[in-house]
Amino acid sequence: MPRTLRPRKSHPSYAALGGFEDENGAGPSTFMEDEVASEDEFSPDKAPSDDEDVEMGDVQDEEATPRVSKSKTPKPKAQTKKVDKATPAPNPPSITPSTYTIHPAPSVPRHASQSQPPTMLPSSAPSARTLAPRTSKMYSLPTPSAHHRHKAIPLHARTLPVERLAHPPPAYGFGPGEIVPTNSMAASTTLTDRINRAWGSSVGAGPVWQMMEDRGWFKEAQRNNAGTEGVEREALRRPRVHEGVEVGKGWQILNERDAATYLPSADPSASVDANADATPSTAQDPRYPPPLKCHFGKFGEQKLVEVGMLDTLDVSTLIPNSTGHVFNAGAPVWALDWCPVHVDHRHAINYKHYLAISPYPYASYSPSIGSKLTRPAPACIQIWSISPRSGILPVQEISREADKPKEVPKEPSSPKKPKGRPKGSGKNQRKGKEKETETDTQIDAMPEPEADVVVMEAEPQATAEEAPETGVAQDSAMSAENPVADVDTSADSTSHSAAEMRCELILCIDGGPAHDLRWCPLPAHDCFSEDGEQSQERVGPRKLGILAACLGDGSLSIWAVPFPDDVVTPEHDRSKPVFLKLGEPRMRIEMPETACWSLDWANSEMLAVGCTNGCIAIYDVGNAFKHGHGPDILPTHYLPTHQSAVRALSWVRVSPSSSSGEDEGEPNDPTVLASGGYDGTEVLTDIREVKGYVVNRTRDVITSSTFSPFASGPIMIDHDNTVKAYALAPSMLGRGHVLVEPAGPVWTVNASDYHPQLAVGSADGSCVTTNILRSTRRGGLVPHFNHKIYQLDYSRSSGEYRMLENFLPKESDETTNISTGAWSPSISVTRVAWHSGAGLAGACLLASSTASGLCRVDWLVGRWHRDRVPYVDVPRMRGEVEGAVEVEEESD
Repeated sequence: MPRTLRPRKSHPSYAALGGFEDENGAGPSTFMEDEVASEDEFSPDKAPSDDEDVEMGDVQDEEATPRVSKSKTPKPKAQTKKVDKATPAPNPPSITPSTYTIHPAPSVPRHASQSQPPTMLPSSAPSARTLAPRTSKMYSLPTPSAHHRHKAIPLHARTLPVERLAHPPPAYGFGPGEIVPTNSMAASTTLTDRINRAWGSSVGAGPVWQMMEDRGWFKEAQRNNAGTEGVEREALRRPRVHEGVEVGKGWQILNERDAATYLPSADPSASVDANADATPSTAQDPRYPPPLKCHFGKFGEQKLVEVGMLDTLDVSTLIPNSTGHVFNAGAPVWALDWCPVHVDHRHAINYKHYLAISPYPYASYSPSIGSKLTRPAPACIQIWSISPRSGILPVQEISREADKPKEVPKEPSSPKKPKGRPKGSGKNQRKGKEKETETDTQIDAMPEPEADVVVMEAEPQATAEEAPETGVAQDSAMSAENPVADVDTSADSTSHSAAEMRCELILCIDGGPAHDLRWCPLPAHDCFSEDGEQSQERVGPRKLGILAACLGDGSLSIWAVPFPDDVVTPEHDRSKPVFLKLGEPRMRIEMPETACWSLDWANSEMLAVGCTNGCIAIYDVGNAFKHGHGPDILPTHYLPTHQSAVRALSWVRVSPSSSSGEDEGEPNDPTVLASGGYDGTEVLTDIREVKGYVVNRTRDVITSSTFSPFASGPIMIDHDNTVKAYALAPSMLGRGHVLVEPAGPVWTVNASDYHPQLAVGSADGSCVTTNILRSTRRGGLVPHFNHKIYQLDYSRSSGEYRMLENFLPKESDETTNISTGAWSPSISVTRVAWHSGAGLAGACLLASSTASGLCRVDWLVGRWHRDRVPYVDVPRMRGEVEGAVEVEEESD
């Protein structure tokens, strides 16, 4: 016997009595506007039958209801939906959807309300909607279409011309780049829309060099605009700061034996025979961690390489077109940042880039949130550099005025041979050998390695012969007597002949490992190109920059880091790092009730600190440097924002007086902070107010936050591994916008001041980049790609790692990516950072670190969709010349 439905009974709705709607926006059917209630096409044409039941669940939201003219009569099709309603139906009664405009008066009995036609509220009486306004949404924003994405609106106007590149930048930023003036993206509404749409045609892993511009804002730049000659030059937008701050006293150079206490050590939880296969140098001292065994190369053709602590590997020796450089810090790295250098001083250091990282003491080290280590707690901060390879000048720099062909080294045949990459090598490598499905899950067994295992040792005698064949660059194999330029001159190694990496300086500190560190965002170094008189007047080494770090002892410590070349003794081997024991920091900030957990610079003077008790402290370190204030410095603001530790923190670097788009009066410090904590809330805080504004809540830990001037708002983490941008423009305040959904939980996100490419690191071992300014229309001809730069895997059975790259781009399908998996904690990509301190030429550099200790630097350059520049060319696109052709998104 078929099962019959139980007759439905009508019950009074408490939401109807109070005038509230449900959370989906569908409210009681009796809430009708006074002016249009009798003329709505969804109103009934005739009274329903006595036994007609009402279904409360399919009403449309008010925003989605079509507009109906007042003079238009009700459509006859509304009557066709009500068939066989004149005679009462037997049990069970029929259910008719979308025909419920009945007003159930609570004071009238149920049988009486069904026996008479519905009554409309008189126009003179206030409606229920008037008595109880809608509360299901905090705001109401226009939604022109379900398939429309909202464009980023610039938060501040920039009317003066800016700079762009006229030619492709030199590889790894080893050159000045040819700069030409151009119109700013925010110069007018037309340019903003046009450039936003053009950026949507960028489909590469990195930015397209033709479109990059400096969108960063610092109050120090506006103080120097008097003599700009109508163009905002980088030298004036990002001036040198803190010139009066000197390297502190009390520093000393340590030998390797004394410095071993501060370096990462072997994991105490590891087995006794962990160093059985270690190199001779590490086997003699069991305190050093064993080398990591990792497979590199093309999928199916990988080689097993043992990467020891402080060793580097040029990936292009195994994958010809790769621009990656891998190095081992020795322990998990959770803090990483690039050092900015002034544009007028980069040539003095041969366009070298400096990177600061802080490894943990050992692999299984796990800090407790809120607990403070007792000093002395030995730890270190490593200063790595990436520079032009010895004896080789980058090809792009040969044509510059400063480096003409006459000044090329005496053996021009060797560097001129690999003049460019071999055609087709990158395409052949991407023809499906490396599938997404083959690396999205945890591997259980590694592929069989080659017959010979490449061992990266620290002794030059053991690696001098292996380096030419494998590209392994040991810490001691980088001396001037053995230049790496002579290692490989074949056509397959043209990429790796441009750059080399090495650890130049190791800062030995007593405050414990750094949970977060940041360089001052503006150049804070001394003059690198000083003459003899200036060097005689100077006392002590020159400084490389101002570095702030949240240490394990709960303090915020700020140092003036010395320039590595000034602390090298004549008898020191330049192929090895200098171990420098720092004295007391220039400024140490401690709070007895909490510990410092995260930080971010607003500019060169103001700094925000996220604390483990949920508060945010803001300090004016610029004023403290000027007046010589020490540890007794007090915060200018102390804001209770979260209920637990604040891990994600980023300033919104815009002028506080730019709500209308124009800067007014004297420039001031930024006032808006974006923060996220372990309580799952994402908060926007204006320091001029008492409390913050919660823009999102999620049942997850907010681990990272970054501000993008191209997205016009902060970028943070949402539930289900989602990375979302939040708009700050007044017309779109608080609107969320999903950017990318990695396969695993997100640990870190980072955006650049020069381009809209976003870098994301997740727990599944993948480093992904995506375009923030993607096409504003779904389903267009330009796809939205997510580029996986590399993915790190780990085999628990063999204890070996595998790093894969050259993945095919994955198109975002706009659907929720809910995935589960169990990944080893050591493969997590913990930090990513674009280089925003080397100008337009170095903005394509991306650094990343993992929990295994392997770190990586990549040079990523984008491309146009189908290699076609929108609007004919860039000068027409930016309004430099007339004749721009408008681009239709939906046309081929």
